[in-house]
Amino acid sequence: MSYKIFDAHTHCFPDAVARRAVTYLAEKASIPCYTDGTFGGLCEYERKAAGFCLLPIATKPAQTRSINRFSASLHGKRGAVALGSIHPASEDIAGELDELCALGLKGLKLHPEYQEFFVDDPAVFPLYREIFGRGLIVHFHAGQDIGFAPPVRGAADRIAKVCDAFPEATVIAAHLGSFQQWDLVSQHLAGRRNLYIDTSFAADWMDAARFRALVRLHGADRVLFGTDAPWSDFDGSYRAVLCSGLDEAELRAVFWDNAAELYGL
Repeated sequence: MSYKIFDAHTHCFPDAVARRAVTYLAEKASIPCYTDGTFGGLCEYERKAAGFCLLPIATKPAQTRSINRFSASLHGKRGAVALGSIHPASEDIAGELDELCALGLKGLKLHPEYQEFFVDDPAVFPLYREIFGRGLIVHFHAGQDIGFAPPVRGAADRIAKVCDAFPEATVIAAHLGSFQQWDLVSQHLAGRRNLYIDTSFAADWMDAARFRALVRLHGADRVLFGTDAPWSDFDGSYRAVLCSGLDEAELRAVFWDNAAELYGL
């Protein structure tokens, strides 16, 4: 049986810098790249999906506005739902978030490794208040990042503190809650109703029984299919979830229904 698919975790770059960006990032993490980094390349990669979510990352404060405008220019094209980003060190948090909202973006990506902050640092909580006060979604990189040495700034137990402090929030933790720290996910995150987790760099890294158990422990209605394109093979990511032993209702939820409800598709 085939399923309608929404890929909740993808990346692309402006054409002028895409090849340079993906080459640098692939070398940094010692992983292959499955697109040329452009939006056109991503659309070809996503040809079997009915939609996908773009997750940009502002690695410097000065990048925030240009990245959000680039992301907004792609929102709605060829099934794309685009989020924005903001750097925690930005000097005009409120203004940049107001512009993000005005651009029609429903949320933003934060990457604690590339943006050099600990998710549970009290200094970042005023930023969260501004974000969640506007009803925006936050999609965190969660757990280890292949390109970075410890400590892990976005570990599951740290994300749990954000979920506790902001029960009204909508949080997404990538990589099934925390890459390579799935025991911490079971202990600190599973079952939280203000939290979604995505399957990128998880379903194809874990034993199928362990993946299935963690999905069910958290609740399949709070799990989103994701590939982390361009950093994984689409078909391999899809098959790993498809063959994990989830039942048809769970697969429909993970592949499409949850994202459709979250993003109003």
